Amino acid sequence: MPMLSLKTKITGAFALAVILTVLLLGGLSHLLLVQTLTEVQQQEMHQFARSTVKDLSQFLHHHEEIMARMDTRDYHSKRGDLPLAKHFSRFTEEFPVLIYLDRAGEEKLRLVRGSIALPMQNWSSHELFRKAMASPNQVVYSRAELCPDLGEPVVWMAVARFGYFGDEFFGILVGGIPLSAFSAVCSQESSGNCCDILIIDDNGQLLHHPEGPGLLHPLGGSAAAARQLLRQTPMEQGFARATLQGRDVFVAYEPLQPLGWSVVAQLPHEEFMAAPKRLRTLTLAICLSILAAGCLVSHLFSQRLTTAIDQLIAQTGHVAGGDFSRRVETGSGDELSRLAAAFNTMTETLQATTQARDSVDEILQSIIDPLIVADADGRLVKVNASAVRLFGHTEKELLGQTLSSLFGAGETVARQGELFRLLGLGPVSNLETRVITREGHAVPVLLSCSLCGSGSGQGPAGVVGIIKDITERKRVAEERSRALAEAEAARDRIDAMLRSVAEALVVTDLEQRLLLMNPAAEQLLGIGLEDALGRPLRTVIKVPGLRDHLLAALPGPQEQLKELEVFDHGRRENRILQATTAAVKNREGKKSGYITSLRDVTEERLVERLKNEFISTAAHELRTPLTSVMGYAELLLKPEDFGGFTREQQQEFLGEIYEKTEVLARIVGDLLDIARIESGQAVPLDRVECSLDRSIAKVVRHYQVHHPDHRLEVHLEAAEGHRVLADENKMVQVLENLVSNAVKYSPRGSRVAVTSRVVDAGYLILVEDEGIGMSADQVRRIFDKFYRVDASDTAVGGLGLGMSIVRNIVEAHDGTIEVDSTPGQGTRVRVILPLSASSSRIWESEAAAASRS
Repeated sequence: MPMLSLKTKITGAFALAVILTVLLLGGLSHLLLVQTLTEVQQQEMHQFARSTVKDLSQFLHHHEEIMARMDTRDYHSKRGDLPLAKHFSRFTEEFPVLIYLDRAGEEKLRLVRGSIALPMQNWSSHELFRKAMASPNQVVYSRAELCPDLGEPVVWMAVARFGYFGDEFFGILVGGIPLSAFSAVCSQESSGNCCDILIIDDNGQLLHHPEGPGLLHPLGGSAAAARQLLRQTPMEQGFARATLQGRDVFVAYEPLQPLGWSVVAQLPHEEFMAAPKRLRTLTLAICLSILAAGCLVSHLFSQRLTTAIDQLIAQTGHVAGGDFSRRVETGSGDELSRLAAAFNTMTETLQATTQARDSVDEILQSIIDPLIVADADGRLVKVNASAVRLFGHTEKELLGQTLSSLFGAGETVARQGELFRLLGLGPVSNLETRVITREGHAVPVLLSCSLCGSGSGQGPAGVVGIIKDITERKRVAEERSRALAEAEAARDRIDAMLRSVAEALVVTDLEQRLLLMNPAAEQLLGIGLEDALGRPLRTVIKVPGLRDHLLAALPGPQEQLKELEVFDHGRRENRILQATTAAVKNREGKKSGYITSLRDVTEERLVERLKNEFISTAAHELRTPLTSVMGYAELLLKPEDFGGFTREQQQEFLGEIYEKTEVLARIVGDLLDIARIESGQAVPLDRVECSLDRSIAKVVRHYQVHHPDHRLEVHLEAAEGHRVLADENKMVQVLENLVSNAVKYSPRGSRVAVTSRVVDAGYLILVEDEGIGMSADQVRRIFDKFYRVDASDTAVGGLGLGMSIVRNIVEAHDGTIEVDSTPGQGTRVRVILPLSASSSRIWESEAAAASRS
């Protein structure tokens, strides 16, 4: 068997490597590309299904908003159904069929395309009726079913209207949405898309297909196929390959949660796999092309390699014969080219060495930086022109000088032994030192040096060094350090000032990146400066209203002011902020950023609102008794205009005038008391030692006479000897306020109890009622000036000052007042006054006797 040539071996090895590489890379690339393409198509189908679900959800939400506007409260009590039908007729475009039901499920009104139709059925046994009654004031849905009035399937939407507290029924409103309306939404979404949309309910019935609405029959004629496809339940999503309606398809399905439907995007198998098939053909063609090109390149490379080897062998023979003028052609820099270059170098070495020696001086003189060469004794043997200019000596003066005479005393270079020790470890690079000029100036330089040559002895022949003058660099560095220190100090001062400001401050640059914010802003926005520094403003601020204002205000040409309601992360509550944004300008007057001040005006706006409510309430409270006084006074001044009055009638009018005047006097008294408290004056008291039981009984008797529809009880459990040091008239004012509130906010026939007893060396007055009660937030604010639990037009009258005055009177007596209330269960008010000195001694002796017994 003949031996193969080197050319044949190289060509075969390269061809085999190319074939294996192409097969491996082509196969892997094809698998990865097909998998990636398949995943992309799956994601597109999922996105199409999700987009359809979003449109259907918006469609349902629009109908829910329409139904929310169809309020029947103003129509259900009117006789006849004409007002209600007229009211509903505005919404027949969204609901072609509208039905109004009573509590028993009977149809009271059926409206078909704006016309009144005869009631058709009782809905009490319908699942939709039970769901609506079980979820008051909430929209519920039915499954798709055939509507005889429209002749097509519909989805029923219903809501049971109840009063605010659930104690008044306004009827049930049922609206039918044709299945064709859902199909229209799907068809609009499907336009221009290669996928088809199907809607399947939880029973596997087909509700929509590309040709129009479904007929409520099982998908593909078999409900089992749909249930197998949607085995995960409609609340989940997925991707699968299935046979639907006799077609082999890929499907991506998403849930439509309010109705329990599934929206299915389907694509035929042949269309889904068309792109992967084209990719397979293209991959095969590319692999074959690469394989052919690789084989060709392998042949050309092996031919070039063997040609270069033949040429080198031939030229080596000539050199062996003594012909040193021969040259071998070099190629592109591979191993053969380097071998040829080495061969050519052998014949050029002598000539090149001579030429290099002649040009050494020229090279040294052309070096820009100062260069020095010293022998083994540290004496200069060579310098260039730059070194002459640096040191200020002539070349003749420099030659022969020692290194120690050129460098400053104490420098490493001046100690020759130290320098050679460093060079023994390796070349010295950028050693900072100083040279001494002829005038005696110390110039800072960087010295880079290394050992050069070798002598006849054991040590080195000398040292060669490059010197770089860094005088200007040092000056610039010092100025930069000073400027940085000044800038840092200025930044620290600005940072200290910003952090001392109580208002929240946010500073950004022109690209809306956050540069600085103080602790108040960190607490308000719920993010630290370290986490937000340098980040875009839109990613730092999560409050939509505040973020939109800042992004809109920052590019503005002038200062902008706006009030916003945001959630304070520190206080965990909503606050009203006054945002002021202005540009920050540098010394040249150009904008360098923006600063935004966020001032908390929540309390100011609350006080303004309370004062406005107080003014309106005070005007109403004063106008009512004044109107009565003026009316009765007019009757008494002009009795002849009204046919005259008997003496008893006149006395009755005067009594009414006196009673209304007392109301006015009480209102004016409350206003004077609160004005006195606001001005910082103490509540004037005429304190004497007394028992409050008589005053309590008197106040309760008054309300028993004037409010017989309430059960007022009084329990005086304190002993006669237990007295307090108090202003009895002021305490009567406290009792009247507390009992009046208990009566006003309690339903008729409810119990209001007033109890007095001694507890822990204190006189307790307890007022309890079974009224509407208060929430925790209302209890917290009950003592605020101008605050009323119910400030609506139908609320109980009052200025909102009573409880504030009560607390000030009780605290002026060194007492305490506490309120405990539960919505719907009533309120308990506890007032505790300290006993007088004599009563305290009596109580202590009684307590001691009780403990001994």
